[in-house]
Amino acid sequence: MKTALLYILNHGDTDTAHYEDSTYIHIKPWRSRHTERHITLNATLPWSEQQNATLPGSEQLNATLPGSEQQNATLPGSEQQNATLAGSEQQNATLPGSEQLNATLPGSEQQNATLPGSEQQNATLAGSEQQNATLPGSEQQNATLAGSEQQNATLAGSEQQNATLPGSEQQNATLPRSEQQNATLPGSEQQNATLPGSEQQNATLPGSEQQNATLPGSEQQNATLPGSEQQNATLPGSEQQNNATLPGSEQQNATLAGSEQQNATLAGSEQQNATLPGSEQQNATLPRSEQQNATLPGSEQQNATLPGSEQQNATLPGSEQQNATLPGSEQQNATLPGSEQQNATLPGSEQQNATIPWSEQQNATLLGSEQQNATLPGSEQQNATLLGSEQQNATLPGSEQQNATLPGSEQQNATLSGTERHITLV
Repeated sequence: MKTALLYILNHGDTDTAHYEDSTYIHIKPWRSRHTERHITLNATLPWSEQQNATLPGSEQLNATLPGSEQQNATLPGSEQQNATLAGSEQQNATLPGSEQLNATLPGSEQQNATLPGSEQQNATLAGSEQQNATLPGSEQQNATLAGSEQQNATLAGSEQQNATLPGSEQQNATLPRSEQQNATLPGSEQQNATLPGSEQQNATLPGSEQQNATLPGSEQQNATLPGSEQQNATLPGSEQQNNATLPGSEQQNATLAGSEQQNATLAGSEQQNATLPGSEQQNATLPRSEQQNATLPGSEQQNATLPGSEQQNATLPGSEQQNATLPGSEQQNATLPGSEQQNATLPGSEQQNATIPWSEQQNATLLGSEQQNATLPGSEQQNATLLGSEQQNATLPGSEQQNATLPGSEQQNATLSGTERHITLV
C-alpha cells in the first residue's frame, strides 16, 4: 500500500514535499512543546477522500463520490449518507423529508436506496419507524415512488409515503392515531388517513375501505373490487401487484382471472385473494386449508371480506408466515431469523423482494447474508446496523461496505484491502 505520512504537531504551518510514492506534509510547530503523531492514511484514495468517518466533516466516508454525496450520518447534515444519489438526496433525516435513507439513525432516516433519496425503506429503528407490519400502523415501506414522495412517516405530514399524490395525501403516521396504516390496529385506524374513510387500506375493514386509498374509490387494492381495480393502482390495470415489475398477467389481487396470479410464479389456479373459491387460495401451492396470511388458522384467509379476527399481517410468531407458499420456516417479516424471509415463493434462503435473484435480500434486520436493497447483487448489502462485513451502500461491490460508525477495521470505502484501512498512532 502506498502510504502518506502526515506528521501532526499541535499547531503550526505546513511544508509539503513529494517523494517517489507518497506525500510528506510537515506542520511547523509554533511552540517548542508539541506532540508528534504518525497517521497512515488510506493512500490509494486522494487526500480529500479518506474513509473513516471518525475524521472531521471534511473527510467524509464514501469518498469515491463528490463531497456533496458523502455517506456517514454521524456528520453534519451536509455530509449525508447514501452517496449514490445526488447531493439533494442524502441520507441523514435531519435534512428535509426528501433526503432520508438509512435506519441506523433516528426514525426519520429510512433505507431503500434504489430510489431517489426521498424514497426510503427500512427500519432497525424504534418501534414507530419499522418497515414491516409488526409495528404500529404508521411505519410503512413502499418506495417505488418519485423522490418528492418520501416513505417513512417520522417526517412532517407533507413528507409522507404513498407519494404518487400531492403532499396533502401522504400515508404515514405522523398523523393522529386514527390515521394509522397497519392492519394490526382496529378498523378505525385506516392507512392513508388523509382521505375519506371509504378509501382506507387495510383489510380489517369492510370492502368499502380499500388500500391504496390515494386513488379514487374505484381503484382500491383489496380484492373485494372488480378486476379493473388492482393493487398498485397508480399503474394501468395490467401492471398490478409485484410493484408492477412483473408482466400484466402476473397481478396480485386474485379478483383477476386465473392467468393473473399474485406471486405470479404460481399457476392460474393459485391466485391470492380468498374472495375466490377454495381452489384459488392465495399462495395456493398449499392445501385449501392454508390460505394466505398463514399466521391464522387455515380457515381465516387474508382478504378483509372475513371477520376482523382474520387479518393479514404477520405480527405473529415465525411459524405463522404470510406468503404461505413456503414451509413454516420461511416467514415474511424479516424480524425473524435469516431463513424466514418474505416473498416466500422462493426457498427460505431467498429473501424478500423475491422478483430479484436469490442473493439480493431485503430486510436488513437480518444477518449480513440477508441484506436489503434487493435490486442490487447479493454482495451489495444495505443496512449498516450490521457488522463491518455486512455494510450498506449497495451501489458498490460487496467489498465496499458502508457504515463508518464501526471500528477502523470495518471502514466503508472497501475498495482498499484490509491492510489498507488502518490508522497508526505513535
